[in-house]
Amino acid sequence: MVPATVAAVLALAVAAAPSAPVPTDSLFAVAWRRNLVAPYLLEYKPFEPAGPAIDPLTGMVVVATRDGFVQAFSADGKELWYARLVGPYLGPPAVGDGLAIVAGLDGKVFAFDAARGTFRWMYEGREEFGSQPVVVGELVYVATLEGTVLALDARTGTWKWHFRREPSGKFIILGVGRPAVVDGVLYQGFADGSVVALDAATGAVKWDRRVGRGAFPDVISDVQVGKDRVFVA
Repeated sequence: MVPATVAAVLALAVAAAPSAPVPTDSLFAVAWRRNLVAPYLLEYKPFEPAGPAIDPLTGMVVVATRDGFVQAFSADGKELWYARLVGPYLGPPAVGDGLAIVAGLDGKVFAFDAARGTFRWMYEGREEFGSQPVVVGELVYVATLEGTVLALDARTGTWKWHFRREPSGKFIILGVGRPAVVDGVLYQGFADGSVVALDAATGAVKWDRRVGRGAFPDVISDVQVGKDRVFVA
């Protein structure tokens, strides 16, 4: 068995005629790889459900793991800092505005200085955070497995507003997608099959639509927003 890892992959330029077959082994190469978590007892295929976040400005990689660690690596794979928390983490961290933010199943949201890893603030909720946080302007948005989406002050972690979708009482798939924030509107899917548009600054409801059908109507994937359309699965 191999430990769960984070890896950086380089795309390589291939000089070949358009009609010539392209050898697949020359398209990509592993630039670096770092072990994250050793295999658990009787675990045959370890993996990290949260996935990494990448700072588009510096290339820094931040990953939160199932054993409660938050680790940061430079673009060339050098370890920059780490924090030992509780977790576990289902959603990737968020990197933005100089912060690295993680939200875990322990009901806590942590913010760190992205460059140095120093602790900035912590928000403690009473539900399991299952999505990747989203940083837009002065607010951080994150959703829970229990049907709540909330906004926190990015500087202090102070609660600003929340919207809760009460469970329908039917059997649902436990999961939640990342909030989508576009032009001052937050879009969120819920396990009861609904999609809600909220004012991103206040949490006020702009519209609420039930779109899920069938026995499992859950809208638990990330909402995608186009020019004038909202797409959900």
